[in-house]
Amino acid sequence: MSDRDLEDRIAAALTEIDAETRAFGARTGLACPPGCGACCLSPDVETTPADMIPMAGALLDAGHAAAVLDRLTDRPGRAPCVLYQPDPLDPRRGRCAMYARRPSICRLFAFAGRRDAEGTPQFTPCRVHMETLPDRARTARDDVRAGTIPLPIFADHAARVAMLAPGAMARTMPINDALRGALEKVGLARQCAAMETASALADACTAPDTDDSPGSPRTPRPVRPMRPAA
Repeated sequence: MSDRDLEDRIAAALTEIDAETRAFGARTGLACPPGCGACCLSPDVETTPADMIPMAGALLDAGHAAAVLDRLTDRPGRAPCVLYQPDPLDPRRGRCAMYARRPSICRLFAFAGRRDAEGTPQFTPCRVHMETLPDRARTARDDVRAGTIPLPIFADHAARVAMLAPGAMARTMPINDALRGALEKVGLARQCAAMETASALADACTAPDTDDSPGSPRTPRPVRPMRPAA
């Protein structure tokens, strides 16, 4: 699978997540307040490099990868995501610089849950929803517990992404470390692809020509050097 194919497949999985969280929001009436970035301020957000591959590809396409890698160097380990752009007057409000390519953890948060030891889905409303929409948040929690509302499950979607890029790329780590890993993986894959393309072009340009006139033996003809311009 090429790196572009991998990006497309993971992006398709993320699109399906959006459909599930939209359905959950429509059933429960839960929605993030406009401009809310409270969850983005947490230094404890974790995901996998595989989850960040579509974002890494978009950053490379836009020519922003080097600048983001520099910022990641200044913010190692556990820290808020480097791509969160807080409002200078209220850090809890802001925006994601790569919102359309955000990973599954960001798409699922506040609209997904986990299974308990018996396999029953459990929904824990986010703090902001409990503050701004307490009745809807409690009703959603109770409806999920009763089994009347389907709940997106973090682990299910994480496993699906991990199957597309297994191994080290599926290892959970702080979100900034995951972004660095994805940028390095996708960047290296694209460099290798570019080198292979350049090598193939060079081979095509230096391949011996043949005399294909009827009845003539297929012997190589010497390659004439280009005449310098006058």
